[in-house]
Amino acid sequence: MDKVKEMMHDGRPIKLIQWDDKEDGQYQVGFCGCTAIRAYGEPGSMAMVPWLAVYVGEEIVCRVAAHKVTVNYDLTPDPDGGE
Repeated sequence: MDKVKEMMHDGRPIKLIQWDDKEDGQYQVGFCGCTAIRAYGEPGSMAMVPWLAVYVGEEIVCRVAAHKVTVNYDLTPDPDGGE
């Protein structure tokens, strides 16, 4: 499976993305209004490229190229028994 499909079909929720930048170097779900971070693909010159969309409510407030960030997943067990 290619990296875009692998990231987009990973069932784990993304909790935090970080990058080396002096300003605004991270987004974390539950802080500053961030409600979700979701992976998706955008067409590149030769293939789909993985990107991350940062949401506040239902609105996308930021898009970040996945190759520029570190992705941390929420590994908290689901109280309903799911993954």
